[in-house]
Amino acid sequence: FFFFFFFKQKTAYEILSGLVGSEMCIRDRDIAAAKKKGAKEKADLEAKLKAALAEVKKVKTSLETEKKNYVKLDKEVKDYTAKEKAKLEKDLAVERKKRTTYEALMKKKMSDCAKRLKDLKKKISAAKETFAKKTEEIAELEDLERQRVAMKEELSDLEAQIMKFDSDAKMLKNTIDTTCADESDESVATQCKDYKTQYSDITSKIGELKKKVQSTKDAYFKLQKALIDCVSQFTT
Repeated sequence: FFFFFFFKQKTAYEILSGLVGSEMCIRDRDIAAAKKKGAKEKADLEAKLKAALAEVKKVKTSLETEKKNYVKLDKEVKDYTAKEKAKLEKDLAVERKKRTTYEALMKKKMSDCAKRLKDLKKKISAAKETFAKKTEEIAELEDLERQRVAMKEELSDLEAQIMKFDSDAKMLKNTIDTTCADESDESVATQCKDYKTQYSDITSKIGELKKKVQSTKDAYFKLQKALIDCVSQFTT
């Protein structure tokens, strides 16, 4: 805004009351020129003021329009922000619900896995114990089988010895029956006595072997029964 101050023009008589004649004419001429110049400057200033006021009004109108646009845009931004905030909050609530559900599911799965792992550890421990027991049973079976084979071989040897002694006894018996029918001859009697002593020793030996065979068979059958029982326990 421009402020203009106008002062009242003094009259010639007020300016200098002592001037007279030609001096007054010169004075009045200068005053008229000054008035004309002042009127022109005033007109120019009023035109500039009017133009300035018009520009101010235009700027004011533009500012009011910009203000309305800003208020509208601000409202739109606020509305959009509120909508987006509501949408985000809704999406966040959904995601939180999903996360809660997922965490509950994972917690249940972890609990189930821990339980299964615990059961598996128990089964593994039981399996190890069973394996150790079965290993011992296998070792016992192998030992029993070795004893059975050894006893079977021993029985075979004893039976072979009995068969040999039986053969020798039969031969001696035939010899005695043939040779010792008549013992009147002293040399024959002595020989028959030796034969009879040998036969008695052989028959005694056969008796001992038969007893040993019987005891070995008893032990063999007992061992075989133990082996069968061990195999039955192993397969269960």
